[in-house]
Amino acid sequence: RSIKASKDTKSRGLITTMRVSVALLLLAFLVGASVAEVLRGASPEFEKQIATSSSIKCDGGKKTIKKEYINDDYCDCEDGTDEPGTSACANAKFYCRNVGHLPLTIPSQWVDDGHCDCCDGSDEVSAKCPNTCADAAAEYNKRVLEQASTVEAGLRVRSRYIENAKRAKETKKARLTELENNVLPTAEARVKELEAEKERADNELKVLQDEVDAVKHAREEADRIKREQAEAAAGAQNPEDHDHHHDHDHDHDHDHDHHHDHDHDHPADPSQPNPEDDPEYKKARESEESTGLLSGLLDTVKNFITKPFSAVESFRKENERDSLEAALTEARNTRDAAKREIEEINKFFGLDFGPEDAFYGNYGETYEYTTHEYTYELKMFQSVFQKQSGRQTRMGDWEGWKAADKSSQMYSKGEHCWGGPDRSCKVIIKCGPEPRVLDVKEPAKCEYEMQFETPAACNPDMIKTL
Repeated sequence: RSIKASKDTKSRGLITTMRVSVALLLLAFLVGASVAEVLRGASPEFEKQIATSSSIKCDGGKKTIKKEYINDDYCDCEDGTDEPGTSACANAKFYCRNVGHLPLTIPSQWVDDGHCDCCDGSDEVSAKCPNTCADAAAEYNKRVLEQASTVEAGLRVRSRYIENAKRAKETKKARLTELENNVLPTAEARVKELEAEKERADNELKVLQDEVDAVKHAREEADRIKREQAEAAAGAQNPEDHDHHHDHDHDHDHDHDHHHDHDHDHPADPSQPNPEDDPEYKKARESEESTGLLSGLLDTVKNFITKPFSAVESFRKENERDSLEAALTEARNTRDAAKREIEEINKFFGLDFGPEDAFYGNYGETYEYTTHEYTYELKMFQSVFQKQSGRQTRMGDWEGWKAADKSSQMYSKGEHCWGGPDRSCKVIIKCGPEPRVLDVKEPAKCEYEMQFETPAACNPDMIKTL
């Protein structure tokens, strides 16, 4: 019995062992089947996580779920981590391996919707999706080569832009030094010198003109006196007037002599007539005075003519003054032009032409884009215009870069838009083999967007990222 009991015990132990082994094998099969199911739609990083753990964390580490809950078509995690291979979670992501081409991540809601989204067809179980990754890879590689060729062509032009910017800055720097240290100081000194000379000439000419005016007045007065004397002489030749004057003059001379002899002895008798009341006496006295005035006026004219400041000298002084005024105007223009040039150069150095000053290649250049209705004109770093039927509307003036990576510019404070804001234009820039405007849109009333490509926007890193 004891031997029989011993055998029974061993048999029961063996059966138990066999049962455990079968259970273990069945568990391993089930775990393996579960892992195989989890792998659908899972990224390589997610595979590593579930391979070394019996649970996963989701929702930013706030929640932990068992491994067997993955891809059970029930959304346990709010962030969709547990359902990469089903459409149970609205925000879950499905990972397309796309062997032979580029991996792709799509929304898990696209899984098993009857549409082939992954080139390897892994997103569809029931739908028969052919593997098109080889064709997709070929098309992609062709497109990459074209983009690389575009970037390389742009980089060659960009290198010329950079060299031109270096030379331009060196030239402008030298010119600025010349303007500030030589041209402007010389022009300002010349202006001061000519201003002093012109002031002197103006003063001399004024004195001379005053003398000329005085001589002109003297001549006019002399001519007037001569006319009056001529008229008086003509009247004296009348016989009656002559006899009358002769008798009167004789009596007058006699009386004058008698009066002269007795002036000192006898005071004037008030009852006697005063000779100065006699019209003929007055006329004689006026004639004497006119003769004296005429003599003085003629002396004035004579003295002026004998001076070096004659009418010819006055004419010469006027010409000298006019020449000085023309020279002063020219000197002021030279000075003002130097100031403007200095201001423009300083403004130039204040502009940001991007990395290595590559955008200098587009500075001041004009690019046009024509639609069926308008022609748009971009003057880089200056302004943007819209033209139609001979009329142009200013869409904006240079404000600055809109993005730190120099991918867009802003032109603002354009003409006011009726019923809207002031016009503005955002210029979106991308790499291209040559500078040109690609498109213009108006996403909002009087707020424009212009697509522009230029070699200045190309950089070597673009080829690395293709």
